[in-house]
Amino acid sequence: MQLRKHKEGWGKKWLRTVTDKEERKQLFHEFQESVDCHPDLIFYESMSGAKMMDSPFSIFQKLHDQTSTHGGFLHVWSAKSQDVVPPQYRNRDSVVTVRRHTPAYFYYLARAKYIIANSALPEYFVRRLGQRYLNTWHGIGYKTLGRTDRNPLGAALAVSNMLQATHVISPCKFMSRIHLHGFSMANMFTGQLAETGYPRIDATLNASESDKSEVYSVLGCSPAHPVVTYAPTWRGEDFNVDRLRSDLHNLAQLECTIVFLGHHLMLKYVSPDILDGVVVPPDFVNTNQLLSITDVLITDYSSIFFDFQITGRPIVHYLYDYDEYSTSRGLTLAKDELPGRVVSTSDELIRAVSSSLRADWTADYHSHVERFNPHDRGDSTQCVVDWYLHDRSDQVRLLDGINERPRVVFWGGRLGSDEEVNVYFRHMQALADDANTDVSLFISRSVRRNQLAMEWIRRMGTSISIIVRDEYSFGMTADEFAAREVPGSQRTGLEVAAYDRIYRREYRRMFGDTRFDEVHQFPGLSHFWKRLAQEAYK
Repeated sequence: MQLRKHKEGWGKKWLRTVTDKEERKQLFHEFQESVDCHPDLIFYESMSGAKMMDSPFSIFQKLHDQTSTHGGFLHVWSAKSQDVVPPQYRNRDSVVTVRRHTPAYFYYLARAKYIIANSALPEYFVRRLGQRYLNTWHGIGYKTLGRTDRNPLGAALAVSNMLQATHVISPCKFMSRIHLHGFSMANMFTGQLAETGYPRIDATLNASESDKSEVYSVLGCSPAHPVVTYAPTWRGEDFNVDRLRSDLHNLAQLECTIVFLGHHLMLKYVSPDILDGVVVPPDFVNTNQLLSITDVLITDYSSIFFDFQITGRPIVHYLYDYDEYSTSRGLTLAKDELPGRVVSTSDELIRAVSSSLRADWTADYHSHVERFNPHDRGDSTQCVVDWYLHDRSDQVRLLDGINERPRVVFWGGRLGSDEEVNVYFRHMQALADDANTDVSLFISRSVRRNQLAMEWIRRMGTSISIIVRDEYSFGMTADEFAAREVPGSQRTGLEVAAYDRIYRREYRRMFGDTRFDEVHQFPGLSHFWKRLAQEAYK
């Protein structure tokens, strides 16, 4: 009844994108205030709705196809178009697709009890108390992520999303450290962080002959010819079109099928009508099933090789711009830590692939698999489903030491004079040196221009967690906006409650369920920072 009422009320606008950012916030929060969470509704999003893909898709398949045990769910996908929906899931009553920032998107995101995403949800997202939010992330961090030496404040949206999550998975200790320190979860996260295999890798390990035949059919190639998949990362403005075309042309001369699995912005340069002999998979093809039929993987700085190395098949790392890329973007592994072969020229690339196709090269990735894929056994999807939906944690490794110590936050806001900054950070450092206390810092993005504060932040490193508030205007319902316009002394009881909801929601948007034992406010904070601090206490 609720859905019908809203769809009829919105009419044709139900599926239209809301372009105004302030209106998006208002509409989403109004849906949150007007609809209840539904226990049988699951909302999925991968890479902002780019595809039905990755670990959320593997979980969806498990739940959707196991109708005997999970047949009662309505599965709602954030998807940019119907083209990204695999054919077998189109026109199903149990599967709904919505585009980001539409009223339908706001409604389902507000109403779902279960939310599963592999990246950051929109900045206006605030998890309701009755919702469970699983963030699977979308790969092991080969490229630097979050807080780093070059980016000591980190990525604010990713941090706030992680803090709102009730469940987060990590495939290995290496990635767990990135979650804890790169995404500032170490001292603030109150949910469950579990080490388990990536659900998406099950599709590579468990692909049946029927699954593989279907991929061959969709690609239009034969199992009689080896498949070489080239999966480069997107370089933005540094994308070298001529090199890509030349390399793909040379690869296409080999006795194999060349599959180009590139960023969608690259595809217009390598479509079949421009370059013969190269296969570009449709958007709905499951990447990990594609890996199950791939004989040789070529990549550069994409984390896809972590998924592929478990097959034991040849990997060629084509790092023709390694010095420039590693300096400008930042990498977490050196060349000698990579599995497979590393090449840097077009000629070396062709020789390495040719050698691999002739079986002149035997791969041994045991140590790499032990380091990065210790939990990938083909049952990761079921283990995550049991943990996330049914609270059965015996098949995942829950990380200890999180949410166990007293939590202290330094509520810095925009900070101030050098003298005050020095006093403030000395106090912070003294507490951070105490192993029995978890210390965090909450500041405005504008602090990046405060040279002294940034020196302190770099010096303290991972001894503190940091959450940064970007420039963001309040998300408010119409009633809350009206209440805010009334002078404080003149507000009615209902207006006071509406005004308080604004700050309570904004705090949850940043911190989720996290509360602190102590809040140390920087001297002279504005009303906004002081009022928001009232929500931080346990």
